[in-house]
Amino acid sequence: MASPILILVRSQQPENMFGRYTGEMLKLEGINDFEIVDMDTTEDWLAGNPAVVILTRARMRIREQDQLFSYVKDGGRLIVFRPSYRFADPLGLNSRYSTTLKAYLLPDADHPVSRGLPQEPIQCHWPTERFGFGRLAGGAEIIAHDYADANSPTGYPAIIKFALGQGQIALCFYDPPATVARIRFGNPELASLSTRGVRFYPRAQDLFTGHIDLSRAYLPQADLHCNLLSNLVSYLSPEPIPRLWYYRVPEERSALPMRSDDDWSTPEQFEALRTAVEQRNGHCTFYLVHDTKLPDRKVKEWLERGHNFGYHSNPHTDEEPYFAMHDILRRDAADFEKRYGYTARTTQTHSGSWCGYMDLVPVFYDIGVRMAVVYTSLTGAYGKYMCGSSRPMKFINEFGRIMDVYQQATVIYDDASIRDMLTYEVDTELEKVAKTLDDAVNLTYSPIGFQSHPVSFFTYSSAYIGGCMDLAQERGVPVLSMDEWLELTKRRYEARLKLVSATDETVECELTAGSTAGALTVSVPIPEGKQPGTASVDGKPVEATQRAILGPEYALVPVELSSPGESKRVRVEFFGK
Repeated sequence: MASPILILVRSQQPENMFGRYTGEMLKLEGINDFEIVDMDTTEDWLAGNPAVVILTRARMRIREQDQLFSYVKDGGRLIVFRPSYRFADPLGLNSRYSTTLKAYLLPDADHPVSRGLPQEPIQCHWPTERFGFGRLAGGAEIIAHDYADANSPTGYPAIIKFALGQGQIALCFYDPPATVARIRFGNPELASLSTRGVRFYPRAQDLFTGHIDLSRAYLPQADLHCNLLSNLVSYLSPEPIPRLWYYRVPEERSALPMRSDDDWSTPEQFEALRTAVEQRNGHCTFYLVHDTKLPDRKVKEWLERGHNFGYHSNPHTDEEPYFAMHDILRRDAADFEKRYGYTARTTQTHSGSWCGYMDLVPVFYDIGVRMAVVYTSLTGAYGKYMCGSSRPMKFINEFGRIMDVYQQATVIYDDASIRDMLTYEVDTELEKVAKTLDDAVNLTYSPIGFQSHPVSFFTYSSAYIGGCMDLAQERGVPVLSMDEWLELTKRRYEARLKLVSATDETVECELTAGSTAGALTVSVPIPEGKQPGTASVDGKPVEATQRAILGPEYALVPVELSSPGESKRVRVEFFGK
């Protein structure tokens, strides 16, 4: 059975360098039954009669355009990123031959695709092209509006949908995967620059100075662009598209992936933090400096208790930091494996030290790291989404190269730079954390990257860090180690979820594990006018949880996969309201 979603890319066109990242956007949203086809190397690129085609930003020959138009007129569903005026003109759109530079986008409050998202303008960073649709027969539905800044509508659409023959077309007048990449990873023009007045080497946070609109930082902007795309795909598809829930079980609506940076803390300080985490039924990944004071026997004991460890590489040497960081990472990886007997899979560099735009990522991959926890919200974005997300997503550089290492951002933390705030303004700061958690649990389902230094916890931040964990526990939000979080991330990304059959009364799909097994939750779309009844996994009854995921309603069904490659059938029956 062909994949229901076809993503078309063009490897020979520089404008399309972010095209393949569309697949990463869908995976983030739990949609993984798609195929990516390179039009520049594949002859029959529209084979298989896909339910939905996504044409990423590309230039098209007339015959190629005609093929796509014929596909739609015969009942196909097409989404186009940044269509050129030559593509749009035959459809009846009028190009204004102008753009909104560094555009913003406002989800429409009434359209089914966008009404479940926060009704706030979000950044795009790239230009939006301006089109009118006065010649468009039957008009168009506006899904999102173009804004020049957070307060200034331009009067032009950012996303529209309209009928063509028996099918439907949606046009995004901006480039969603390029937007997500730029929001998450910052401005490449700031690579290797110290921009925030902080001494020593450049840090990942320096890439965001003047780049992030701090008035928007409370929103997970990158994630919202992904939500828009997944909602649009599901809305256009003539058949239901099941997806994976963000967490292990339906009851989990957020998570606190937790790390702790050694910073030469004493064993007593380590113990105090570990105890506090365990009192909240949590786990933590501790990143140890090369000359850590934590005894080896404690590392072994805490591994058995469910915690994890990695190295905390420190570039403070006489060597140029760019070279020092590369060399020290390789040294620390080798020494860690020799000392503790396994390869660390996640890491955080001391003080978030960084090289270039993402020059360290290939080094991470070479030494076995699969999740880099280096981006920490600082300055005016403290406690907010500096990267527009706290979900894990693979790195993509400014040239469109996707790397098999996940970026994981940290939102809430303790640090000497905010010691007074966390000492004397604890109640005020915990009120902010409560609001962030409430929004995550009830609206965006965002995880919140979380960090505490043992020495900080022991000397001044215990009330704040403990309070954060208490607030999370009250809301059913688990505290997970970064390694547990990476395991869940890999499980979601590698699993395959396929629709088997669908009627108005029943949807059946098949979930197959990748290289890792464990708990996952399948989200089955609820047909219009229906509500979930009985649900089963491999014929055994289970309880389904009804939930709106930023708009569309789903029935969430928990599934336990016990071994790699195992498949299970999920069936949900529906009845009229």
